[in-house]
Amino acid sequence: MPSDTWRERFKLARLERGYIQEEIAAILDADGTKISDIETGKQSPAYEDMLKIAHELHISLDALGAPGPFDHRACLLPTWPGKSPKLLEKVEERKRRKAERMRRRGYTGQAGASAA
Repeated sequence: MPSDTWRERFKLARLERGYIQEEIAAILDADGTKISDIETGKQSPAYEDMLKIAHELHISLDALGAPGPFDHRACLLPTWPGKSPKLLEKVEERKRRKAERMRRRGYTGQAGASAA
């Protein structure tokens, strides 16, 4: 189980890189609540998921779990190429599928309104 330190450092690294929880969830093929649950300690990621997260954020697992002070900016590898195009495509596809499901259910986005 990742320590509180790992979870806090993961969240700092995620935010520093500009990722939202939904994007990290897409990497793991999970729903958005999984990342929130990981960050709050309600759920523990599998080791493979931790590796995927570290790879995408371009940070080592050692840096995330090491004892002592943590300078997240110093630990982020400078060769980070940015968010992968494949990830961005995956997130857009997830958004399209969600919008389609909501449309089929009659959700219009307006309070009290529905498609009759």
